[in-house]
Amino acid sequence: MNSEVVKTIDKLTRKITIRIFVSFIATLLVVLVIMLKPIELRTYNLPASLAPAQELFRYQFKDSIYIPSLYEKRVSRLYDYLILKVKYGGLLQEFEQPKQQEIPSNPPKDSPGMLAFPDTEQQRESLLYVALPAYIAGSNEAGRPVEYGYDFEIAIVPSKKNEDLLSSTIVAIDGNPPTLEKMEEILASKALHQIKARSLDGKIVIRDTTLYGVTVNAHYNINELWKFSDLMKFDLANIEGDSGGAATAYEVMLKKKEIPNEHGEFSITGAINVEGNISSVGGVKAKTYLAIKNSVPVMFVPNGVNYSEAIEMKSLMKSNIDIVPIQKLGDIEAYWK
Repeated sequence: MNSEVVKTIDKLTRKITIRIFVSFIATLLVVLVIMLKPIELRTYNLPASLAPAQELFRYQFKDSIYIPSLYEKRVSRLYDYLILKVKYGGLLQEFEQPKQQEIPSNPPKDSPGMLAFPDTEQQRESLLYVALPAYIAGSNEAGRPVEYGYDFEIAIVPSKKNEDLLSSTIVAIDGNPPTLEKMEEILASKALHQIKARSLDGKIVIRDTTLYGVTVNAHYNINELWKFSDLMKFDLANIEGDSGGAATAYEVMLKKKEIPNEHGEFSITGAINVEGNISSVGGVKAKTYLAIKNSVPVMFVPNGVNYSEAIEMKSLMKSNIDIVPIQKLGDIEAYWK
């Protein structure tokens, strides 16, 4: 073969090889940039197994009631997202949540006050704010009611006039002990009331003022806290927020009635208040996925949007898990009957 022709072929081969190599490097760089690019995504990292509800109690016995827990994870790199996608397959998008809008901490100056149960991240995840209402609701459902009340702490004031009342606990309103109904009434009114409050250092402040526009946190206060402490183990099995409330209340009911669970394995998720009303929680699709993967035959979820989410995941995973909607604690027992 002519040497000139061979040289031409060699040059062409080198050019093609270089182009392929450059294209490969460029593609690799693009992929790396995309993988390292920050993204705004909140997803879930699921534990390998369900948390048994009885871990909440000092005196344990095997009863197969589970709380489907999960760990919320903020994914800041596409690389992390892809790892989770490989781990959970095409279902990962079902777990994603949009970034929540931040609620302004200070209300407008000319607006009614607000009565709230503790609403900071730390307080929501505190054992007492999950287990105390569950303990009260479970005791009531068992026919052994608990006497409870509220302590009212002033959390936000809209003006400097009441600034020294911040973080103080209201002792009396117009000479009478505060009640939930009275607090709701005066927070919505511009009328003056005599407020007696106790500061953190024990000082008593008495003032004729309006609490219009003030935010007051209501804390549960029960007379038999010693019983609660003896019954409960201070461990929420890595459950964040109030998702374990309904399961805790159901366990309390069984403990108070001194009966074991006779229904085999099942899981419960949902928040609960002292009246036994069960409300929605986050991450139900991920929790349903976890329950199905752990072969739990029955799952109780709050009625409404959570029930729809659980049914959707059941359909996607082609599972025969029984999804049961609940609104009150008694709905769980009603299902078995």
